Amino acid sequence: MTQALHIFRKDLRHQRVDLAIYAGLLVLTGLLVPTGWPGHHSWSTNDMLPLVHTLLQIAIPVFWLVMIARLVHEEAIVGDKQFWTTRPYRWNSLLGAKLLFVLVCIALPHFVMQWCLAFYAGVSPFQSGFPWSATMHLLIVWIPMFLFACITSTLVSTFFTTLGSVVIWLVMLALVIGRNGPEADAPYARLIFSVLFAGIFAFLLVLLYRTRSYQLGRILMGSSAVLFLLMIFFVSKMSPASLGTLLLKARYREGAAPQLHLHYVPGLFSGHNNQNSSWLLAMSVPIELLGLPNGNRLHNAAMQYHLEAGRYRYTSPWRPTALTPEGMTFRVPTEVMEHAGHADAHLTVSLAAEEIAPGTSQTTAIRDLFAIPGGGSCDAINPPHEGRSARTSVVCHFAYSVPYPIEIDATMASGCPIPKVPMQIPTYDGGTGFDPLTHWPVNFGPRGITGATRDCIVQSLTTTVYRPVTRFRTSLDIPSIRLADYLGH
Repeated sequence: MTQALHIFRKDLRHQRVDLAIYAGLLVLTGLLVPTGWPGHHSWSTNDMLPLVHTLLQIAIPVFWLVMIARLVHEEAIVGDKQFWTTRPYRWNSLLGAKLLFVLVCIALPHFVMQWCLAFYAGVSPFQSGFPWSATMHLLIVWIPMFLFACITSTLVSTFFTTLGSVVIWLVMLALVIGRNGPEADAPYARLIFSVLFAGIFAFLLVLLYRTRSYQLGRILMGSSAVLFLLMIFFVSKMSPASLGTLLLKARYREGAAPQLHLHYVPGLFSGHNNQNSSWLLAMSVPIELLGLPNGNRLHNAAMQYHLEAGRYRYTSPWRPTALTPEGMTFRVPTEVMEHAGHADAHLTVSLAAEEIAPGTSQTTAIRDLFAIPGGGSCDAINPPHEGRSARTSVVCHFAYSVPYPIEIDATMASGCPIPKVPMQIPTYDGGTGFDPLTHWPVNFGPRGITGATRDCIVQSLTTTVYRPVTRFRTSLDIPSIRLADYLGH
């Protein structure tokens, strides 16, 4: 431990100028991020600031790579003539010191900047989404940069190895995922990936610092990237026998909610359909869900169907769906419609979803900055006494992760001609961006309504947070149906 702290202090001295520049970049980023929030454009009228903000979003990741490369190359793994190998350095002390530098000098200042932004917006930085975002930064950004530095000998080689790997990775990811079309998200996928690759990264770090086998490390890193692509393919591909489907069935159990069941209403026709792409049609088939209590709704609904028409068979992957008064949304490839759309077919439909129920609504009077249920905070950007339109008067902020939908309804001043439509805050998974929050302006009514703005003031917000009830799967067998009957024109 003493040796690790000694190495850590040495690295601090050698990178003190870099750390000072990094701190300045983070402070500047923290000042510029709120200028992009809805309603905060009045902070500045300088048209160059958005460009500066964009440049900072590029410069800071490059600066991360430079600092991490310099940190690792102080005691480089690659080569056999390094001076540090003649010193009594223990591999675990050296690795511990380097990782401590990444955590304390790179990660911590970044998260302090984000926590300050959260406090400024009135959102608690202790929401569950913030630790998850920190994990994603470590596993997606900083640890991979660290590993690239371990298997290269110079800053230039580290930079181009990282850049080339990112480009190849994005191309391969687009080829693997982009071809599947809109498919349901596999449950537990992020958790599985995080645990698996945290273990792989830990193994690689120990291997590289204990044995200095950087050639083997390069091979294993390439193999890990291939494994990750294969995992993404098999998890994201929601075909009947895929890993993603097995995970979905494990989470949504058949018969978990026996009171909920599907019902087909033959002959009911919505009269229109949407074509998502040249090969995939979206149509509403008159299937309704019975047994859902009034006010409850479905969350993360996905469906799979099996179609038999004569000798033709087709089983769809699990895809997102919606149940509306017009029916259930089906996504049917044009090839399937050509083969079986006009035939009398046997259709089996499976629905997997989570039932959620509205919690107790809470009404909050408008103030300059006020908290609302669901971990959010709202800001009266244009206070009521200014007589501004309701479209820009209130902005609500939420942390990285919103686990369940939130509905926000506004009480308008009497005489306002703008109709009230409750705002729906969907679920949101945090990423690795610089802004730790999501922002939702309170938009009510069409933008074309501009009259009597002094009467269109939001007086209060009523917030309803939905809570989980049960996860379930249910199926419906339709012996005879003709999908072409539900195609719009």
